Amino acid sequence: MISPRIGLKVLLPLLIAVFATGVAAALPALQGPVTTYYVALNGDDTWTGTLDAPNGPTPTDGPWRTIQYAVDHTIPGDTIYVRGGMYHEMVEITAANDGDSGAPKTIAAYTGETPVLDGEFIPLVPLSWYSDPEPDPVFWTEIMASEFAPENSPAIVIEDGAFLRRSSERLTMTAGSWWYDSDDNYLYVWEMAGEDPSTHIMTVQQYNSAFRLDVASWITIDGFQINNYVNGIEQYDLAAVNGLMEGLIVRNCLLEYLGSGIVLAGGQTGDYGIVNNSISEDNEILHLQSDGIWAGSGSGNIFRRNWIEAAGQNAINIAGADSTRVENNIIVEAGSAGILISIEDGPASNNALINNTVYRSSGDGINIAAGPANTSIRNNIFSEISDVGIDNAETSTTADYNLYHLTAIGISRWMGTAYATTVDLFTGASQEEHGVVGDPLFSSPGTDFLLQATSPAIDAGTNTGAPADDYFGTARPMDGDTDGEYTTDIGAAEYALAPTVTSSPTLTFTPSPTDTETQTFTPTLSPTITLTPTFTDTPTITLTPTITLTPTITLTPTVSPTATRTLTPTGPTATPTQTPTLTRTATRTPTRTRTRTRTRTPIYFTRTRTPTVTPTATITLPPTFTPTITLSPSSTGSPTSTATPTIAMQVTPTPSPTAATLVRDSQGGPGEPAPSAVPYLPAWLLDTRLLLGAGVFLLAVFFTSITVLVFARNLDSNEQPGR
Repeated sequence: MISPRIGLKVLLPLLIAVFATGVAAALPALQGPVTTYYVALNGDDTWTGTLDAPNGPTPTDGPWRTIQYAVDHTIPGDTIYVRGGMYHEMVEITAANDGDSGAPKTIAAYTGETPVLDGEFIPLVPLSWYSDPEPDPVFWTEIMASEFAPENSPAIVIEDGAFLRRSSERLTMTAGSWWYDSDDNYLYVWEMAGEDPSTHIMTVQQYNSAFRLDVASWITIDGFQINNYVNGIEQYDLAAVNGLMEGLIVRNCLLEYLGSGIVLAGGQTGDYGIVNNSISEDNEILHLQSDGIWAGSGSGNIFRRNWIEAAGQNAINIAGADSTRVENNIIVEAGSAGILISIEDGPASNNALINNTVYRSSGDGINIAAGPANTSIRNNIFSEISDVGIDNAETSTTADYNLYHLTAIGISRWMGTAYATTVDLFTGASQEEHGVVGDPLFSSPGTDFLLQATSPAIDAGTNTGAPADDYFGTARPMDGDTDGEYTTDIGAAEYALAPTVTSSPTLTFTPSPTDTETQTFTPTLSPTITLTPTFTDTPTITLTPTITLTPTITLTPTVSPTATRTLTPTGPTATPTQTPTLTRTATRTPTRTRTRTRTRTPIYFTRTRTPTVTPTATITLPPTFTPTITLSPSSTGSPTSTATPTIAMQVTPTPSPTAATLVRDSQGGPGEPAPSAVPYLPAWLLDTRLLLGAGVFLLAVFFTSITVLVFARNLDSNEQPGR
């Protein structure tokens, strides 16, 4: 019989080892593997969210219904794919449901679909407006303050797609304005033409933001359309205790009809938070009451390849952020400055403004207020600006290699002094030694701002500090004037010389007859001939019997790099034809087209970007070639055969690869592919409740064993006298 002491020595280590194994297995399950989840309009927040569609006609599982629920029930490293459709919600992200520095949380559009976050509230039905008894043509309707979550007051009122002005009180209203009486819950509107608002489409803002990040970090937002909020995406410390936020990425989004597009922290001395290392790229930001992008306190932020149009105030407002790079942006019709830098919420030092195109701003192209140190302004185009290209009030600012065109008051106002030419500016302030004054010759101003071949902006910039590619993804620098010197162009778009491709060659085959038999044939030809050969200039074809044929054969091969190539360019973009004439459209890849049809406004935007392509073509013909020919012989003869096929080339453009997934139109396009979930453990190990139950069971076994052994030992000692 084994003594209790020996049994304890054997059993105790075994139980400890089993228990430790159970705990180790449970720990990863408590954190969970990185997983992909889905949100859809036909989803349900009670489901698992791991399927991209309901699992049947009577579904028991599928995607979640709301983005907020998905954010709240995922962990750092997870990806949430949102399917297309209209979502009415405000997504709040806090430190409790954000990402980590090594594992950001991604909220992205489902592949090929465009989810729309819309914050508008449409209160009107016909006859719901009532005339106010005042003499002016003001109408009112009742909307409860609770409808305007979370602020309990509207911030935006839109008539037929156009913003109305907010009045401070009823008596100060004028045509094209509105006022909200929070005591009576009445919305007063003075329609622009003095008409009854029920004959127009009137909408008001319902939610404050589409995405609100309250001291939340490491979030990626990709591929959304966002309409009708006070702010599209905002990241700040709501409690105003100077919280630190990092790692926000906003890309491939369309933000329009908003108060502001993207808002990062702010408040005096950063009391609403500090935002570091954020990236806003490849977005379209349109039709705003205030700023397109606003950055308060923080550093290391990047704003690049954004199209910002019709901002009510500044397209980009750096109100205190340090070490910000603003590059390759296209800014159109800003209500104030194209880019403003001030020390409103921080020192705003060491910022770089490089290779931007600013067109028709109502104020300055770039305005540097007094205080921001060491701002660098290079390679920018200022065209048709209502004031000056650069208005600078800080002695440490530097400017060079910029192009000025039709600036209303002069090219620059430097430290209070106006300058009309770059020569004057260099003489008076030692700036713009290499600056250019002239028409940039945009090929399509307002549409893509590409440069014509004779633009003075080509090869006129500096490579120092220039971004690696341009707004369209074309590599910088390109040699735009064939002088062999690769120098960056001025502006957001780099001009690239198009390659050349020759017209389709006609190949004549001269066969060598080897048969002297005299026959006459009345041939019936069915020459369905498919060739996938290697190119030879003059292949020899042997026919038996020798036949004199003159078939015309149309081939559709690819063209090898040995073929002579001549380009007939139609601009910086080209489309291959049978000649082939290559038309190259400098756009990014993959091309995404977003179609936006708004029932409340006839405004549509369509922009398509096609990447710069390097055409490749291959013709391969066999050293020998035997067509399939059906002949009906009728007489004799000694014919020879000469076949003269005409080869029709097809040129297949190969897009240049780009690092970014691009949404470049105002129309929808593909999102990121949904990666499949790869669990770290077998499925039964991913159930945390099972593992915790197993741990409890093992603990029970362990303590029961100890009790049994102690009892056995006492029993053994009672049976042995003297102990």
